[in-house]
Amino acid sequence: MRPPADLASPWKRIGSLIVNCGSGSRPFGRVCAQGNFTVTEGDIPRLKLNHYFTADKRPHDADFSWTFTKTSFTIKKEKGPIPSHIVGMLLPAGITADEITGNWTLQGRRLNLTKIRAGNSEGKKDVSLPIFKTAAVIVRICDPEQCVFQIAEK
Repeated sequence: MRPPADLASPWKRIGSLIVNCGSGSRPFGRVCAQGNFTVTEGDIPRLKLNHYFTADKRPHDADFSWTFTKTSFTIKKEKGPIPSHIVGMLLPAGITADEITGNWTLQGRRLNLTKIRAGNSEGKKDVSLPIFKTAAVIVRICDPEQCVFQIAEK
């Protein structure tokens, strides 16, 4: 299939592919930087926090840790504190923590966190967070303040 005349130059074609990546139109094929990959239960224990974004959309190095086992998770203060937006999602107002633990389950594109605790304090009862892959080995949790993980090799 030939591209429309207004997309005949290579630069116009590339620009069209980029612009149309998120739209439903497909002028003559579509290339996206972010794919539609499925997160599996086997991926979760292999996640390694790479970086995160805060509400101001600024990236931050992984200065805290968020790890997963087959059924549980642990978020810990490391070089920096656990970000306030994560504390706010998981713990009742007024509670701070250097470590948050709990269990997780995966249901479709939702990561469900339960049995959340911070020391002797109980966390919120059930928290459901969006989880999605943007590449074969990149997983993002939360939105818009995202934690970006890489899937470690087996």
